[in-house]
Amino acid sequence: MDENQLDVLDDKINKAIEIINSLQAENNRLKDQNQELINKLGEYDELLKKLTHENEDLKTTAGQSNIKDNKQEIIKQKLETILLKLDNLQQVFSI
Repeated sequence: MDENQLDVLDDKINKAIEIINSLQAENNRLKDQNQELINKLGEYDELLKKLTHENEDLKTTAGQSNIKDNKQEIIKQKLETILLKLDNLQQVFSI
């Protein structure tokens, strides 16, 4: 092996080392980015659990409100019926 071939081999080794260093730096950057994404995913998962719980609470509250509204409507109808009967009684005794 002559000196020129050794120089070429040395250049190729140096280039390979540069590429390896660059790939290691990229790998470290991607690992950091991956960890950040995992952390955000955990935060979003917690937020999803919280919002799901709040949604269930709102559904329960809305259901209770609908029941209350229905009861109020029934009471209103009964009161109107009673008032009509009272009006009829008043008319009967007014004659």
